[in-house]
Amino acid sequence: MSGTLQLTAADLIRALGKVTALPSVDAAVKRRAEQVALELARAGTETNVLKRGDGDYVVTVSGPGAFAREFGSLAAPAEPFVGAAVARVGKS
Repeated sequence: MSGTLQLTAADLIRALGKVTALPSVDAAVKRRAEQVALELARAGTETNVLKRGDGDYVVTVSGPGAFAREFGSLAAPAEPFVGAAVARVGKS
């Protein structure tokens, strides 16, 4: 096996974990989370972007009837908006 690279899953996870600590990667992930939050806010929800660690952001979504709107209820069928908002950001 001369000249081949031996890479385990653990090696890959360690390497990727170091990349998320780079300021440029963290800024890019934060920017994308903020774009998703803006699209969700345009859909009539309240959003918040929370940082959990380097390159790790969470977008929280709340609002009256948001769960029923996304997943449906006995009174009305689902009208998914979260996936649509993420897709719009992905096209930008």
